[in-house]
Amino acid sequence: MVVNFVVMDQSLRGMSGHYYEYDLSVIEAVHARAASITVFSNKDCDSATVSFPGAHLYPWFSMAWDQTNPTKRWVRDLLGHLPATLQVPLAQALRRVYRLVKGVAPTRRSDQMAVFQQEFESALDRVGIGPETHVFIPTIRLCELHIVWSAVASNPAYQAGQFHIVLRRDAAEMEQPDLGYPGISALFRRMAADPATLRAFRFYCDTEELCDDYRLSAAGAVDFHLLPIPYPQPQPDLDSLQKWRAEPGLKLVYLGNPRAEKGFDLLPSAVQALEDAGIPHCALFQSVAPKGYEEPEVTAARMRLAGFPSVKLLDQPLTSPEFQSLLLAADIVLLPYRPEAYRARSSGVLVQAIAAAKPIVVPTHCWLGSQASNAGAVLFDGEKSFGAAVIDAVRRLPELEAQAQARAPAYASFHRAETLVDILLGKGGACGNGNS
Repeated sequence: MVVNFVVMDQSLRGMSGHYYEYDLSVIEAVHARAASITVFSNKDCDSATVSFPGAHLYPWFSMAWDQTNPTKRWVRDLLGHLPATLQVPLAQALRRVYRLVKGVAPTRRSDQMAVFQQEFESALDRVGIGPETHVFIPTIRLCELHIVWSAVASNPAYQAGQFHIVLRRDAAEMEQPDLGYPGISALFRRMAADPATLRAFRFYCDTEELCDDYRLSAAGAVDFHLLPIPYPQPQPDLDSLQKWRAEPGLKLVYLGNPRAEKGFDLLPSAVQALEDAGIPHCALFQSVAPKGYEEPEVTAARMRLAGFPSVKLLDQPLTSPEFQSLLLAADIVLLPYRPEAYRARSSGVLVQAIAAAKPIVVPTHCWLGSQASNAGAVLFDGEKSFGAAVIDAVRRLPELEAQAQARAPAYASFHRAETLVDILLGKGGACGNGNS
């Protein structure tokens, strides 16, 4: 029988960013197996410009995980049209007003969750659920997971399919009540009491640390399986690659959104260390914040970076081929992530950098550091040591390049979309993570 593969990604809004690239790589791997593929995205996703090979795309869901409050969504969209220098003070003022109002207003479960339930169930009804149906939900919020479980539990017809749920947030974060829904441990207890529905679900994380954390939360009721972190491998944009490689000096690259939890505000210290050491370099830093997400420390860092002649801030979204070109042009990839935020969480940029055999600078005491063994990496312990770590990486570059080249094949082999699809469809297991 033909596999009926359904992707439900309520956060997918367009062709840029991690959600699109993750979904694209998985869908390409499923398409190679001649399966029927349906994608339900956010309603903001333009089906005229976004497409997936062999898939039917339906802009379907009204809200993503960060859009459940309509007022917040409207304010965030408004802020996104303002200059960064105005976004920050205005956002801070609005947050203060919001906290005051929230303190005196009653908290109610969002009506948007009722909308999400209706949209979820109507999507299932549209594709039809049978023994060969695999519903893949690559990201989900706690309140949404409650609704997904309840919908399947209340309709035996849905239980004929297989629901694959990926949990990416910290388990401690998912223990916090969400829009009136209790923490995830309470939901796991509900699942344990309903084995018939539970047979229709499989749960996954993309780091071993997250798997272990969620197993503790589940107390044996639910198991978690390790998934690779797939990514598309487009042909690079040759014009961009040639342009960036032509920049003088060593190319130090920061990829991804400029966020405080990703340590964007530490980048000026690295550039200053290179300047002080007299090392010729060119810093190519992505600097496109999602609408309304500008943070004060990121704004300050961007302003300081703009004062260095060696820094080029890339303030326009990159296509996948342009992103690939920037990665290939890098001599060293900088990932100054906050370890407290990424103790167990993954980074797709790190996976792509290691798979591309690029030397990296990463923090200790978190998942990124755990992946760095024999990967051509320099680790730093504490924010004040980041600049020194970058200097160390520059001085050891030939050695790090050799390590990175040796490590890349095994790491890239595990983090293939084909491996992920094998695990989902029960044709393979996560027997390793490329850390050999």
